[in-house]
Amino acid sequence: MASFSKIKIALVIESLDFGGREKVLLNVANGLDSKQYELHIITFSNDKNDQAAMLNKNIQLHALPFNSKNLVTPSSIFLVPFIGYKFNKVLNKIKPDIVHTHFLYQLLFIASVSIKFSRRKCFHFHTFHTAGLYYTNAGFKNNFPRKEKAYSVNINHAYLVTVSKQ
Repeated sequence: MASFSKIKIALVIESLDFGGREKVLLNVANGLDSKQYELHIITFSNDKNDQAAMLNKNIQLHALPFNSKNLVTPSSIFLVPFIGYKFNKVLNKIKPDIVHTHFLYQLLFIASVSIKFSRRKCFHFHTFHTAGLYYTNAGFKNNFPRKEKAYSVNINHAYLVTVSKQ
């Protein structure tokens, strides 16, 4: 009988707080067959992981040591090297075959750079979650996040998962 190696998947998000992105991630994680996949969830914060109890027992949670409030403020720019270092350390430990990110703004950039420089080459998937934010082309407020995401996903040539209202 041939030996079978499970595919390692890392699902990555800011936290497991209550929200739409978190619900999608939990549904994906809990819906995958544990006989075929080794699942890891990496959160960039160690607080607001209230839904962690809803994970199947075979899923490993890795929470980076950052407060969720510090990840979304302008001063988070100073945390970039530390977040990248800690995330890269977890990636190198679990050696995923697939990394699937669920981020809004600057954290996608940090994750993309970390994936690019991890010791293990893997496939990067990113699900676009807009939170109803930028559906139109008008204005800097809408264009900047789209351009930032476009740049970030091109770092690794990430495969995109999107939902359109069309």
